[in-house]
Amino acid sequence: MNMILLLKSFTRTLGLKNLLYPVYSHTLLKVYKRRQNRLFNGGNKELLFLVDDVLTRHECVFWLNYGTLLGAYRDHDFITHDNDLDIGMYWKDREGVKEWLADAGLKLLSIITYGNPDAPDSAEYRFEYHGTCIDINFYEVETGVAITYNPLFFSEKDYNVKGASIPVKVERVDSPFTNLKKITFLGRKFYVPENTEEYLIANYGENFMTPISDFNYHDYALNITAYSEEEKSGSFYRYNF
Repeated sequence: MNMILLLKSFTRTLGLKNLLYPVYSHTLLKVYKRRQNRLFNGGNKELLFLVDDVLTRHECVFWLNYGTLLGAYRDHDFITHDNDLDIGMYWKDREGVKEWLADAGLKLLSIITYGNPDAPDSAEYRFEYHGTCIDINFYEVETGVAITYNPLFFSEKDYNVKGASIPVKVERVDSPFTNLKKITFLGRKFYVPENTEEYLIANYGENFMTPISDFNYHDYALNITAYSEEEKSGSFYRYNF
């Protein structure tokens, strides 16, 4: 029996599950991150190129985003301690993306959607391919800013419910955005925000050029607005594990 299963059995037997849940959860998270990092470093390039081939074939524009953009700009490679790929797309181009990527062999893991009358809807798709994951954030672009929404923390129990729509609190992420330009990354041309440095500062802080292995987005990002449930809410739907 591996250590995780032994821990679960032990806490269940002694009735300590609730008491030890924070420790147990933290241990699981560390194990999960190590596993995802190992898989990521083994399949990141293959998955990025596959997604590029699919979306380019359908004339669908995307750009390197979040950690993938940071790695391309700062390290000229993927960030070695990262766990997944990130790309951004225009909200208007979302139709067909799920079907195209599924046809190429990617497995849809989850969708996060948001919306209320006074703000543009947005969504995040998470796909997996041979153990490596990619997140697609959809953006509405207004004058000088690209807007998306991220979920605030929800419980691991809710996160692991397959086939159910889970309500989530959300936060708005405003990234300065002028246009797109192409750079060469891993021998291919990819779009990135034209104002890359300004975009990265907003999302990672002034010291984004300094690697931080235990980076916490909320400690450094300058572009987050949190909402109460009354102001804006969203939903998380898990399709697969």
